[in-house]
Amino acid sequence: DSVYSVAFTPDGLGLVSGSLDKTLKYWDVQPIYDRRRNGIKNGAPGAGDKVLDKTSTALMNFTGHKDYVLSVAVSHDGQWVVSGSKDRGVQFWDSRTAVVQCMLQGHKNSGESCDLWTSCACAEIPYAVISIDLSPMGNLLATGSGDWQARICTSFKLSYVTLANSHTGSYNSVSVNASN
Repeated sequence: DSVYSVAFTPDGLGLVSGSLDKTLKYWDVQPIYDRRRNGIKNGAPGAGDKVLDKTSTALMNFTGHKDYVLSVAVSHDGQWVVSGSKDRGVQFWDSRTAVVQCMLQGHKNSGESCDLWTSCACAEIPYAVISIDLSPMGNLLATGSGDWQARICTSFKLSYVTLANSHTGSYNSVSVNASN
């Protein structure tokens, strides 16, 4: 199935993908770096050139979304993977185990126990979570969805602040920047 979103881990050695098969996958890209370092080239072989194997191994599967996974992000400390889906859910995963730790469904807290993200005080949004990103500062989540809204969610209150309401279409991408 089509891959809709990818995000590198902070160390650059892993890649998380989100797909239309309703899963996320963690890929080991370390072998690609190793092969390049050893003089293996990417592309068609020339005289005596070694060719880079363009495949990688999926080490973990993250399952739990009920519909297409449209967006993924990895926390800057590498401990969390966050995903947004057509099922209107935002899921917080333990990056080491691929086990979901918390879920916001329709931008409401699922009621499942979650130490970092305690409650959500926003109305249910009946649209897919198209884009997602985590702040490098570690306490903000940004989402973009099909209701023409970009939202910021804080880890302490988990309340949304509307950034813009003047768009005439859905958000396809959001990004959070580490600037002072």
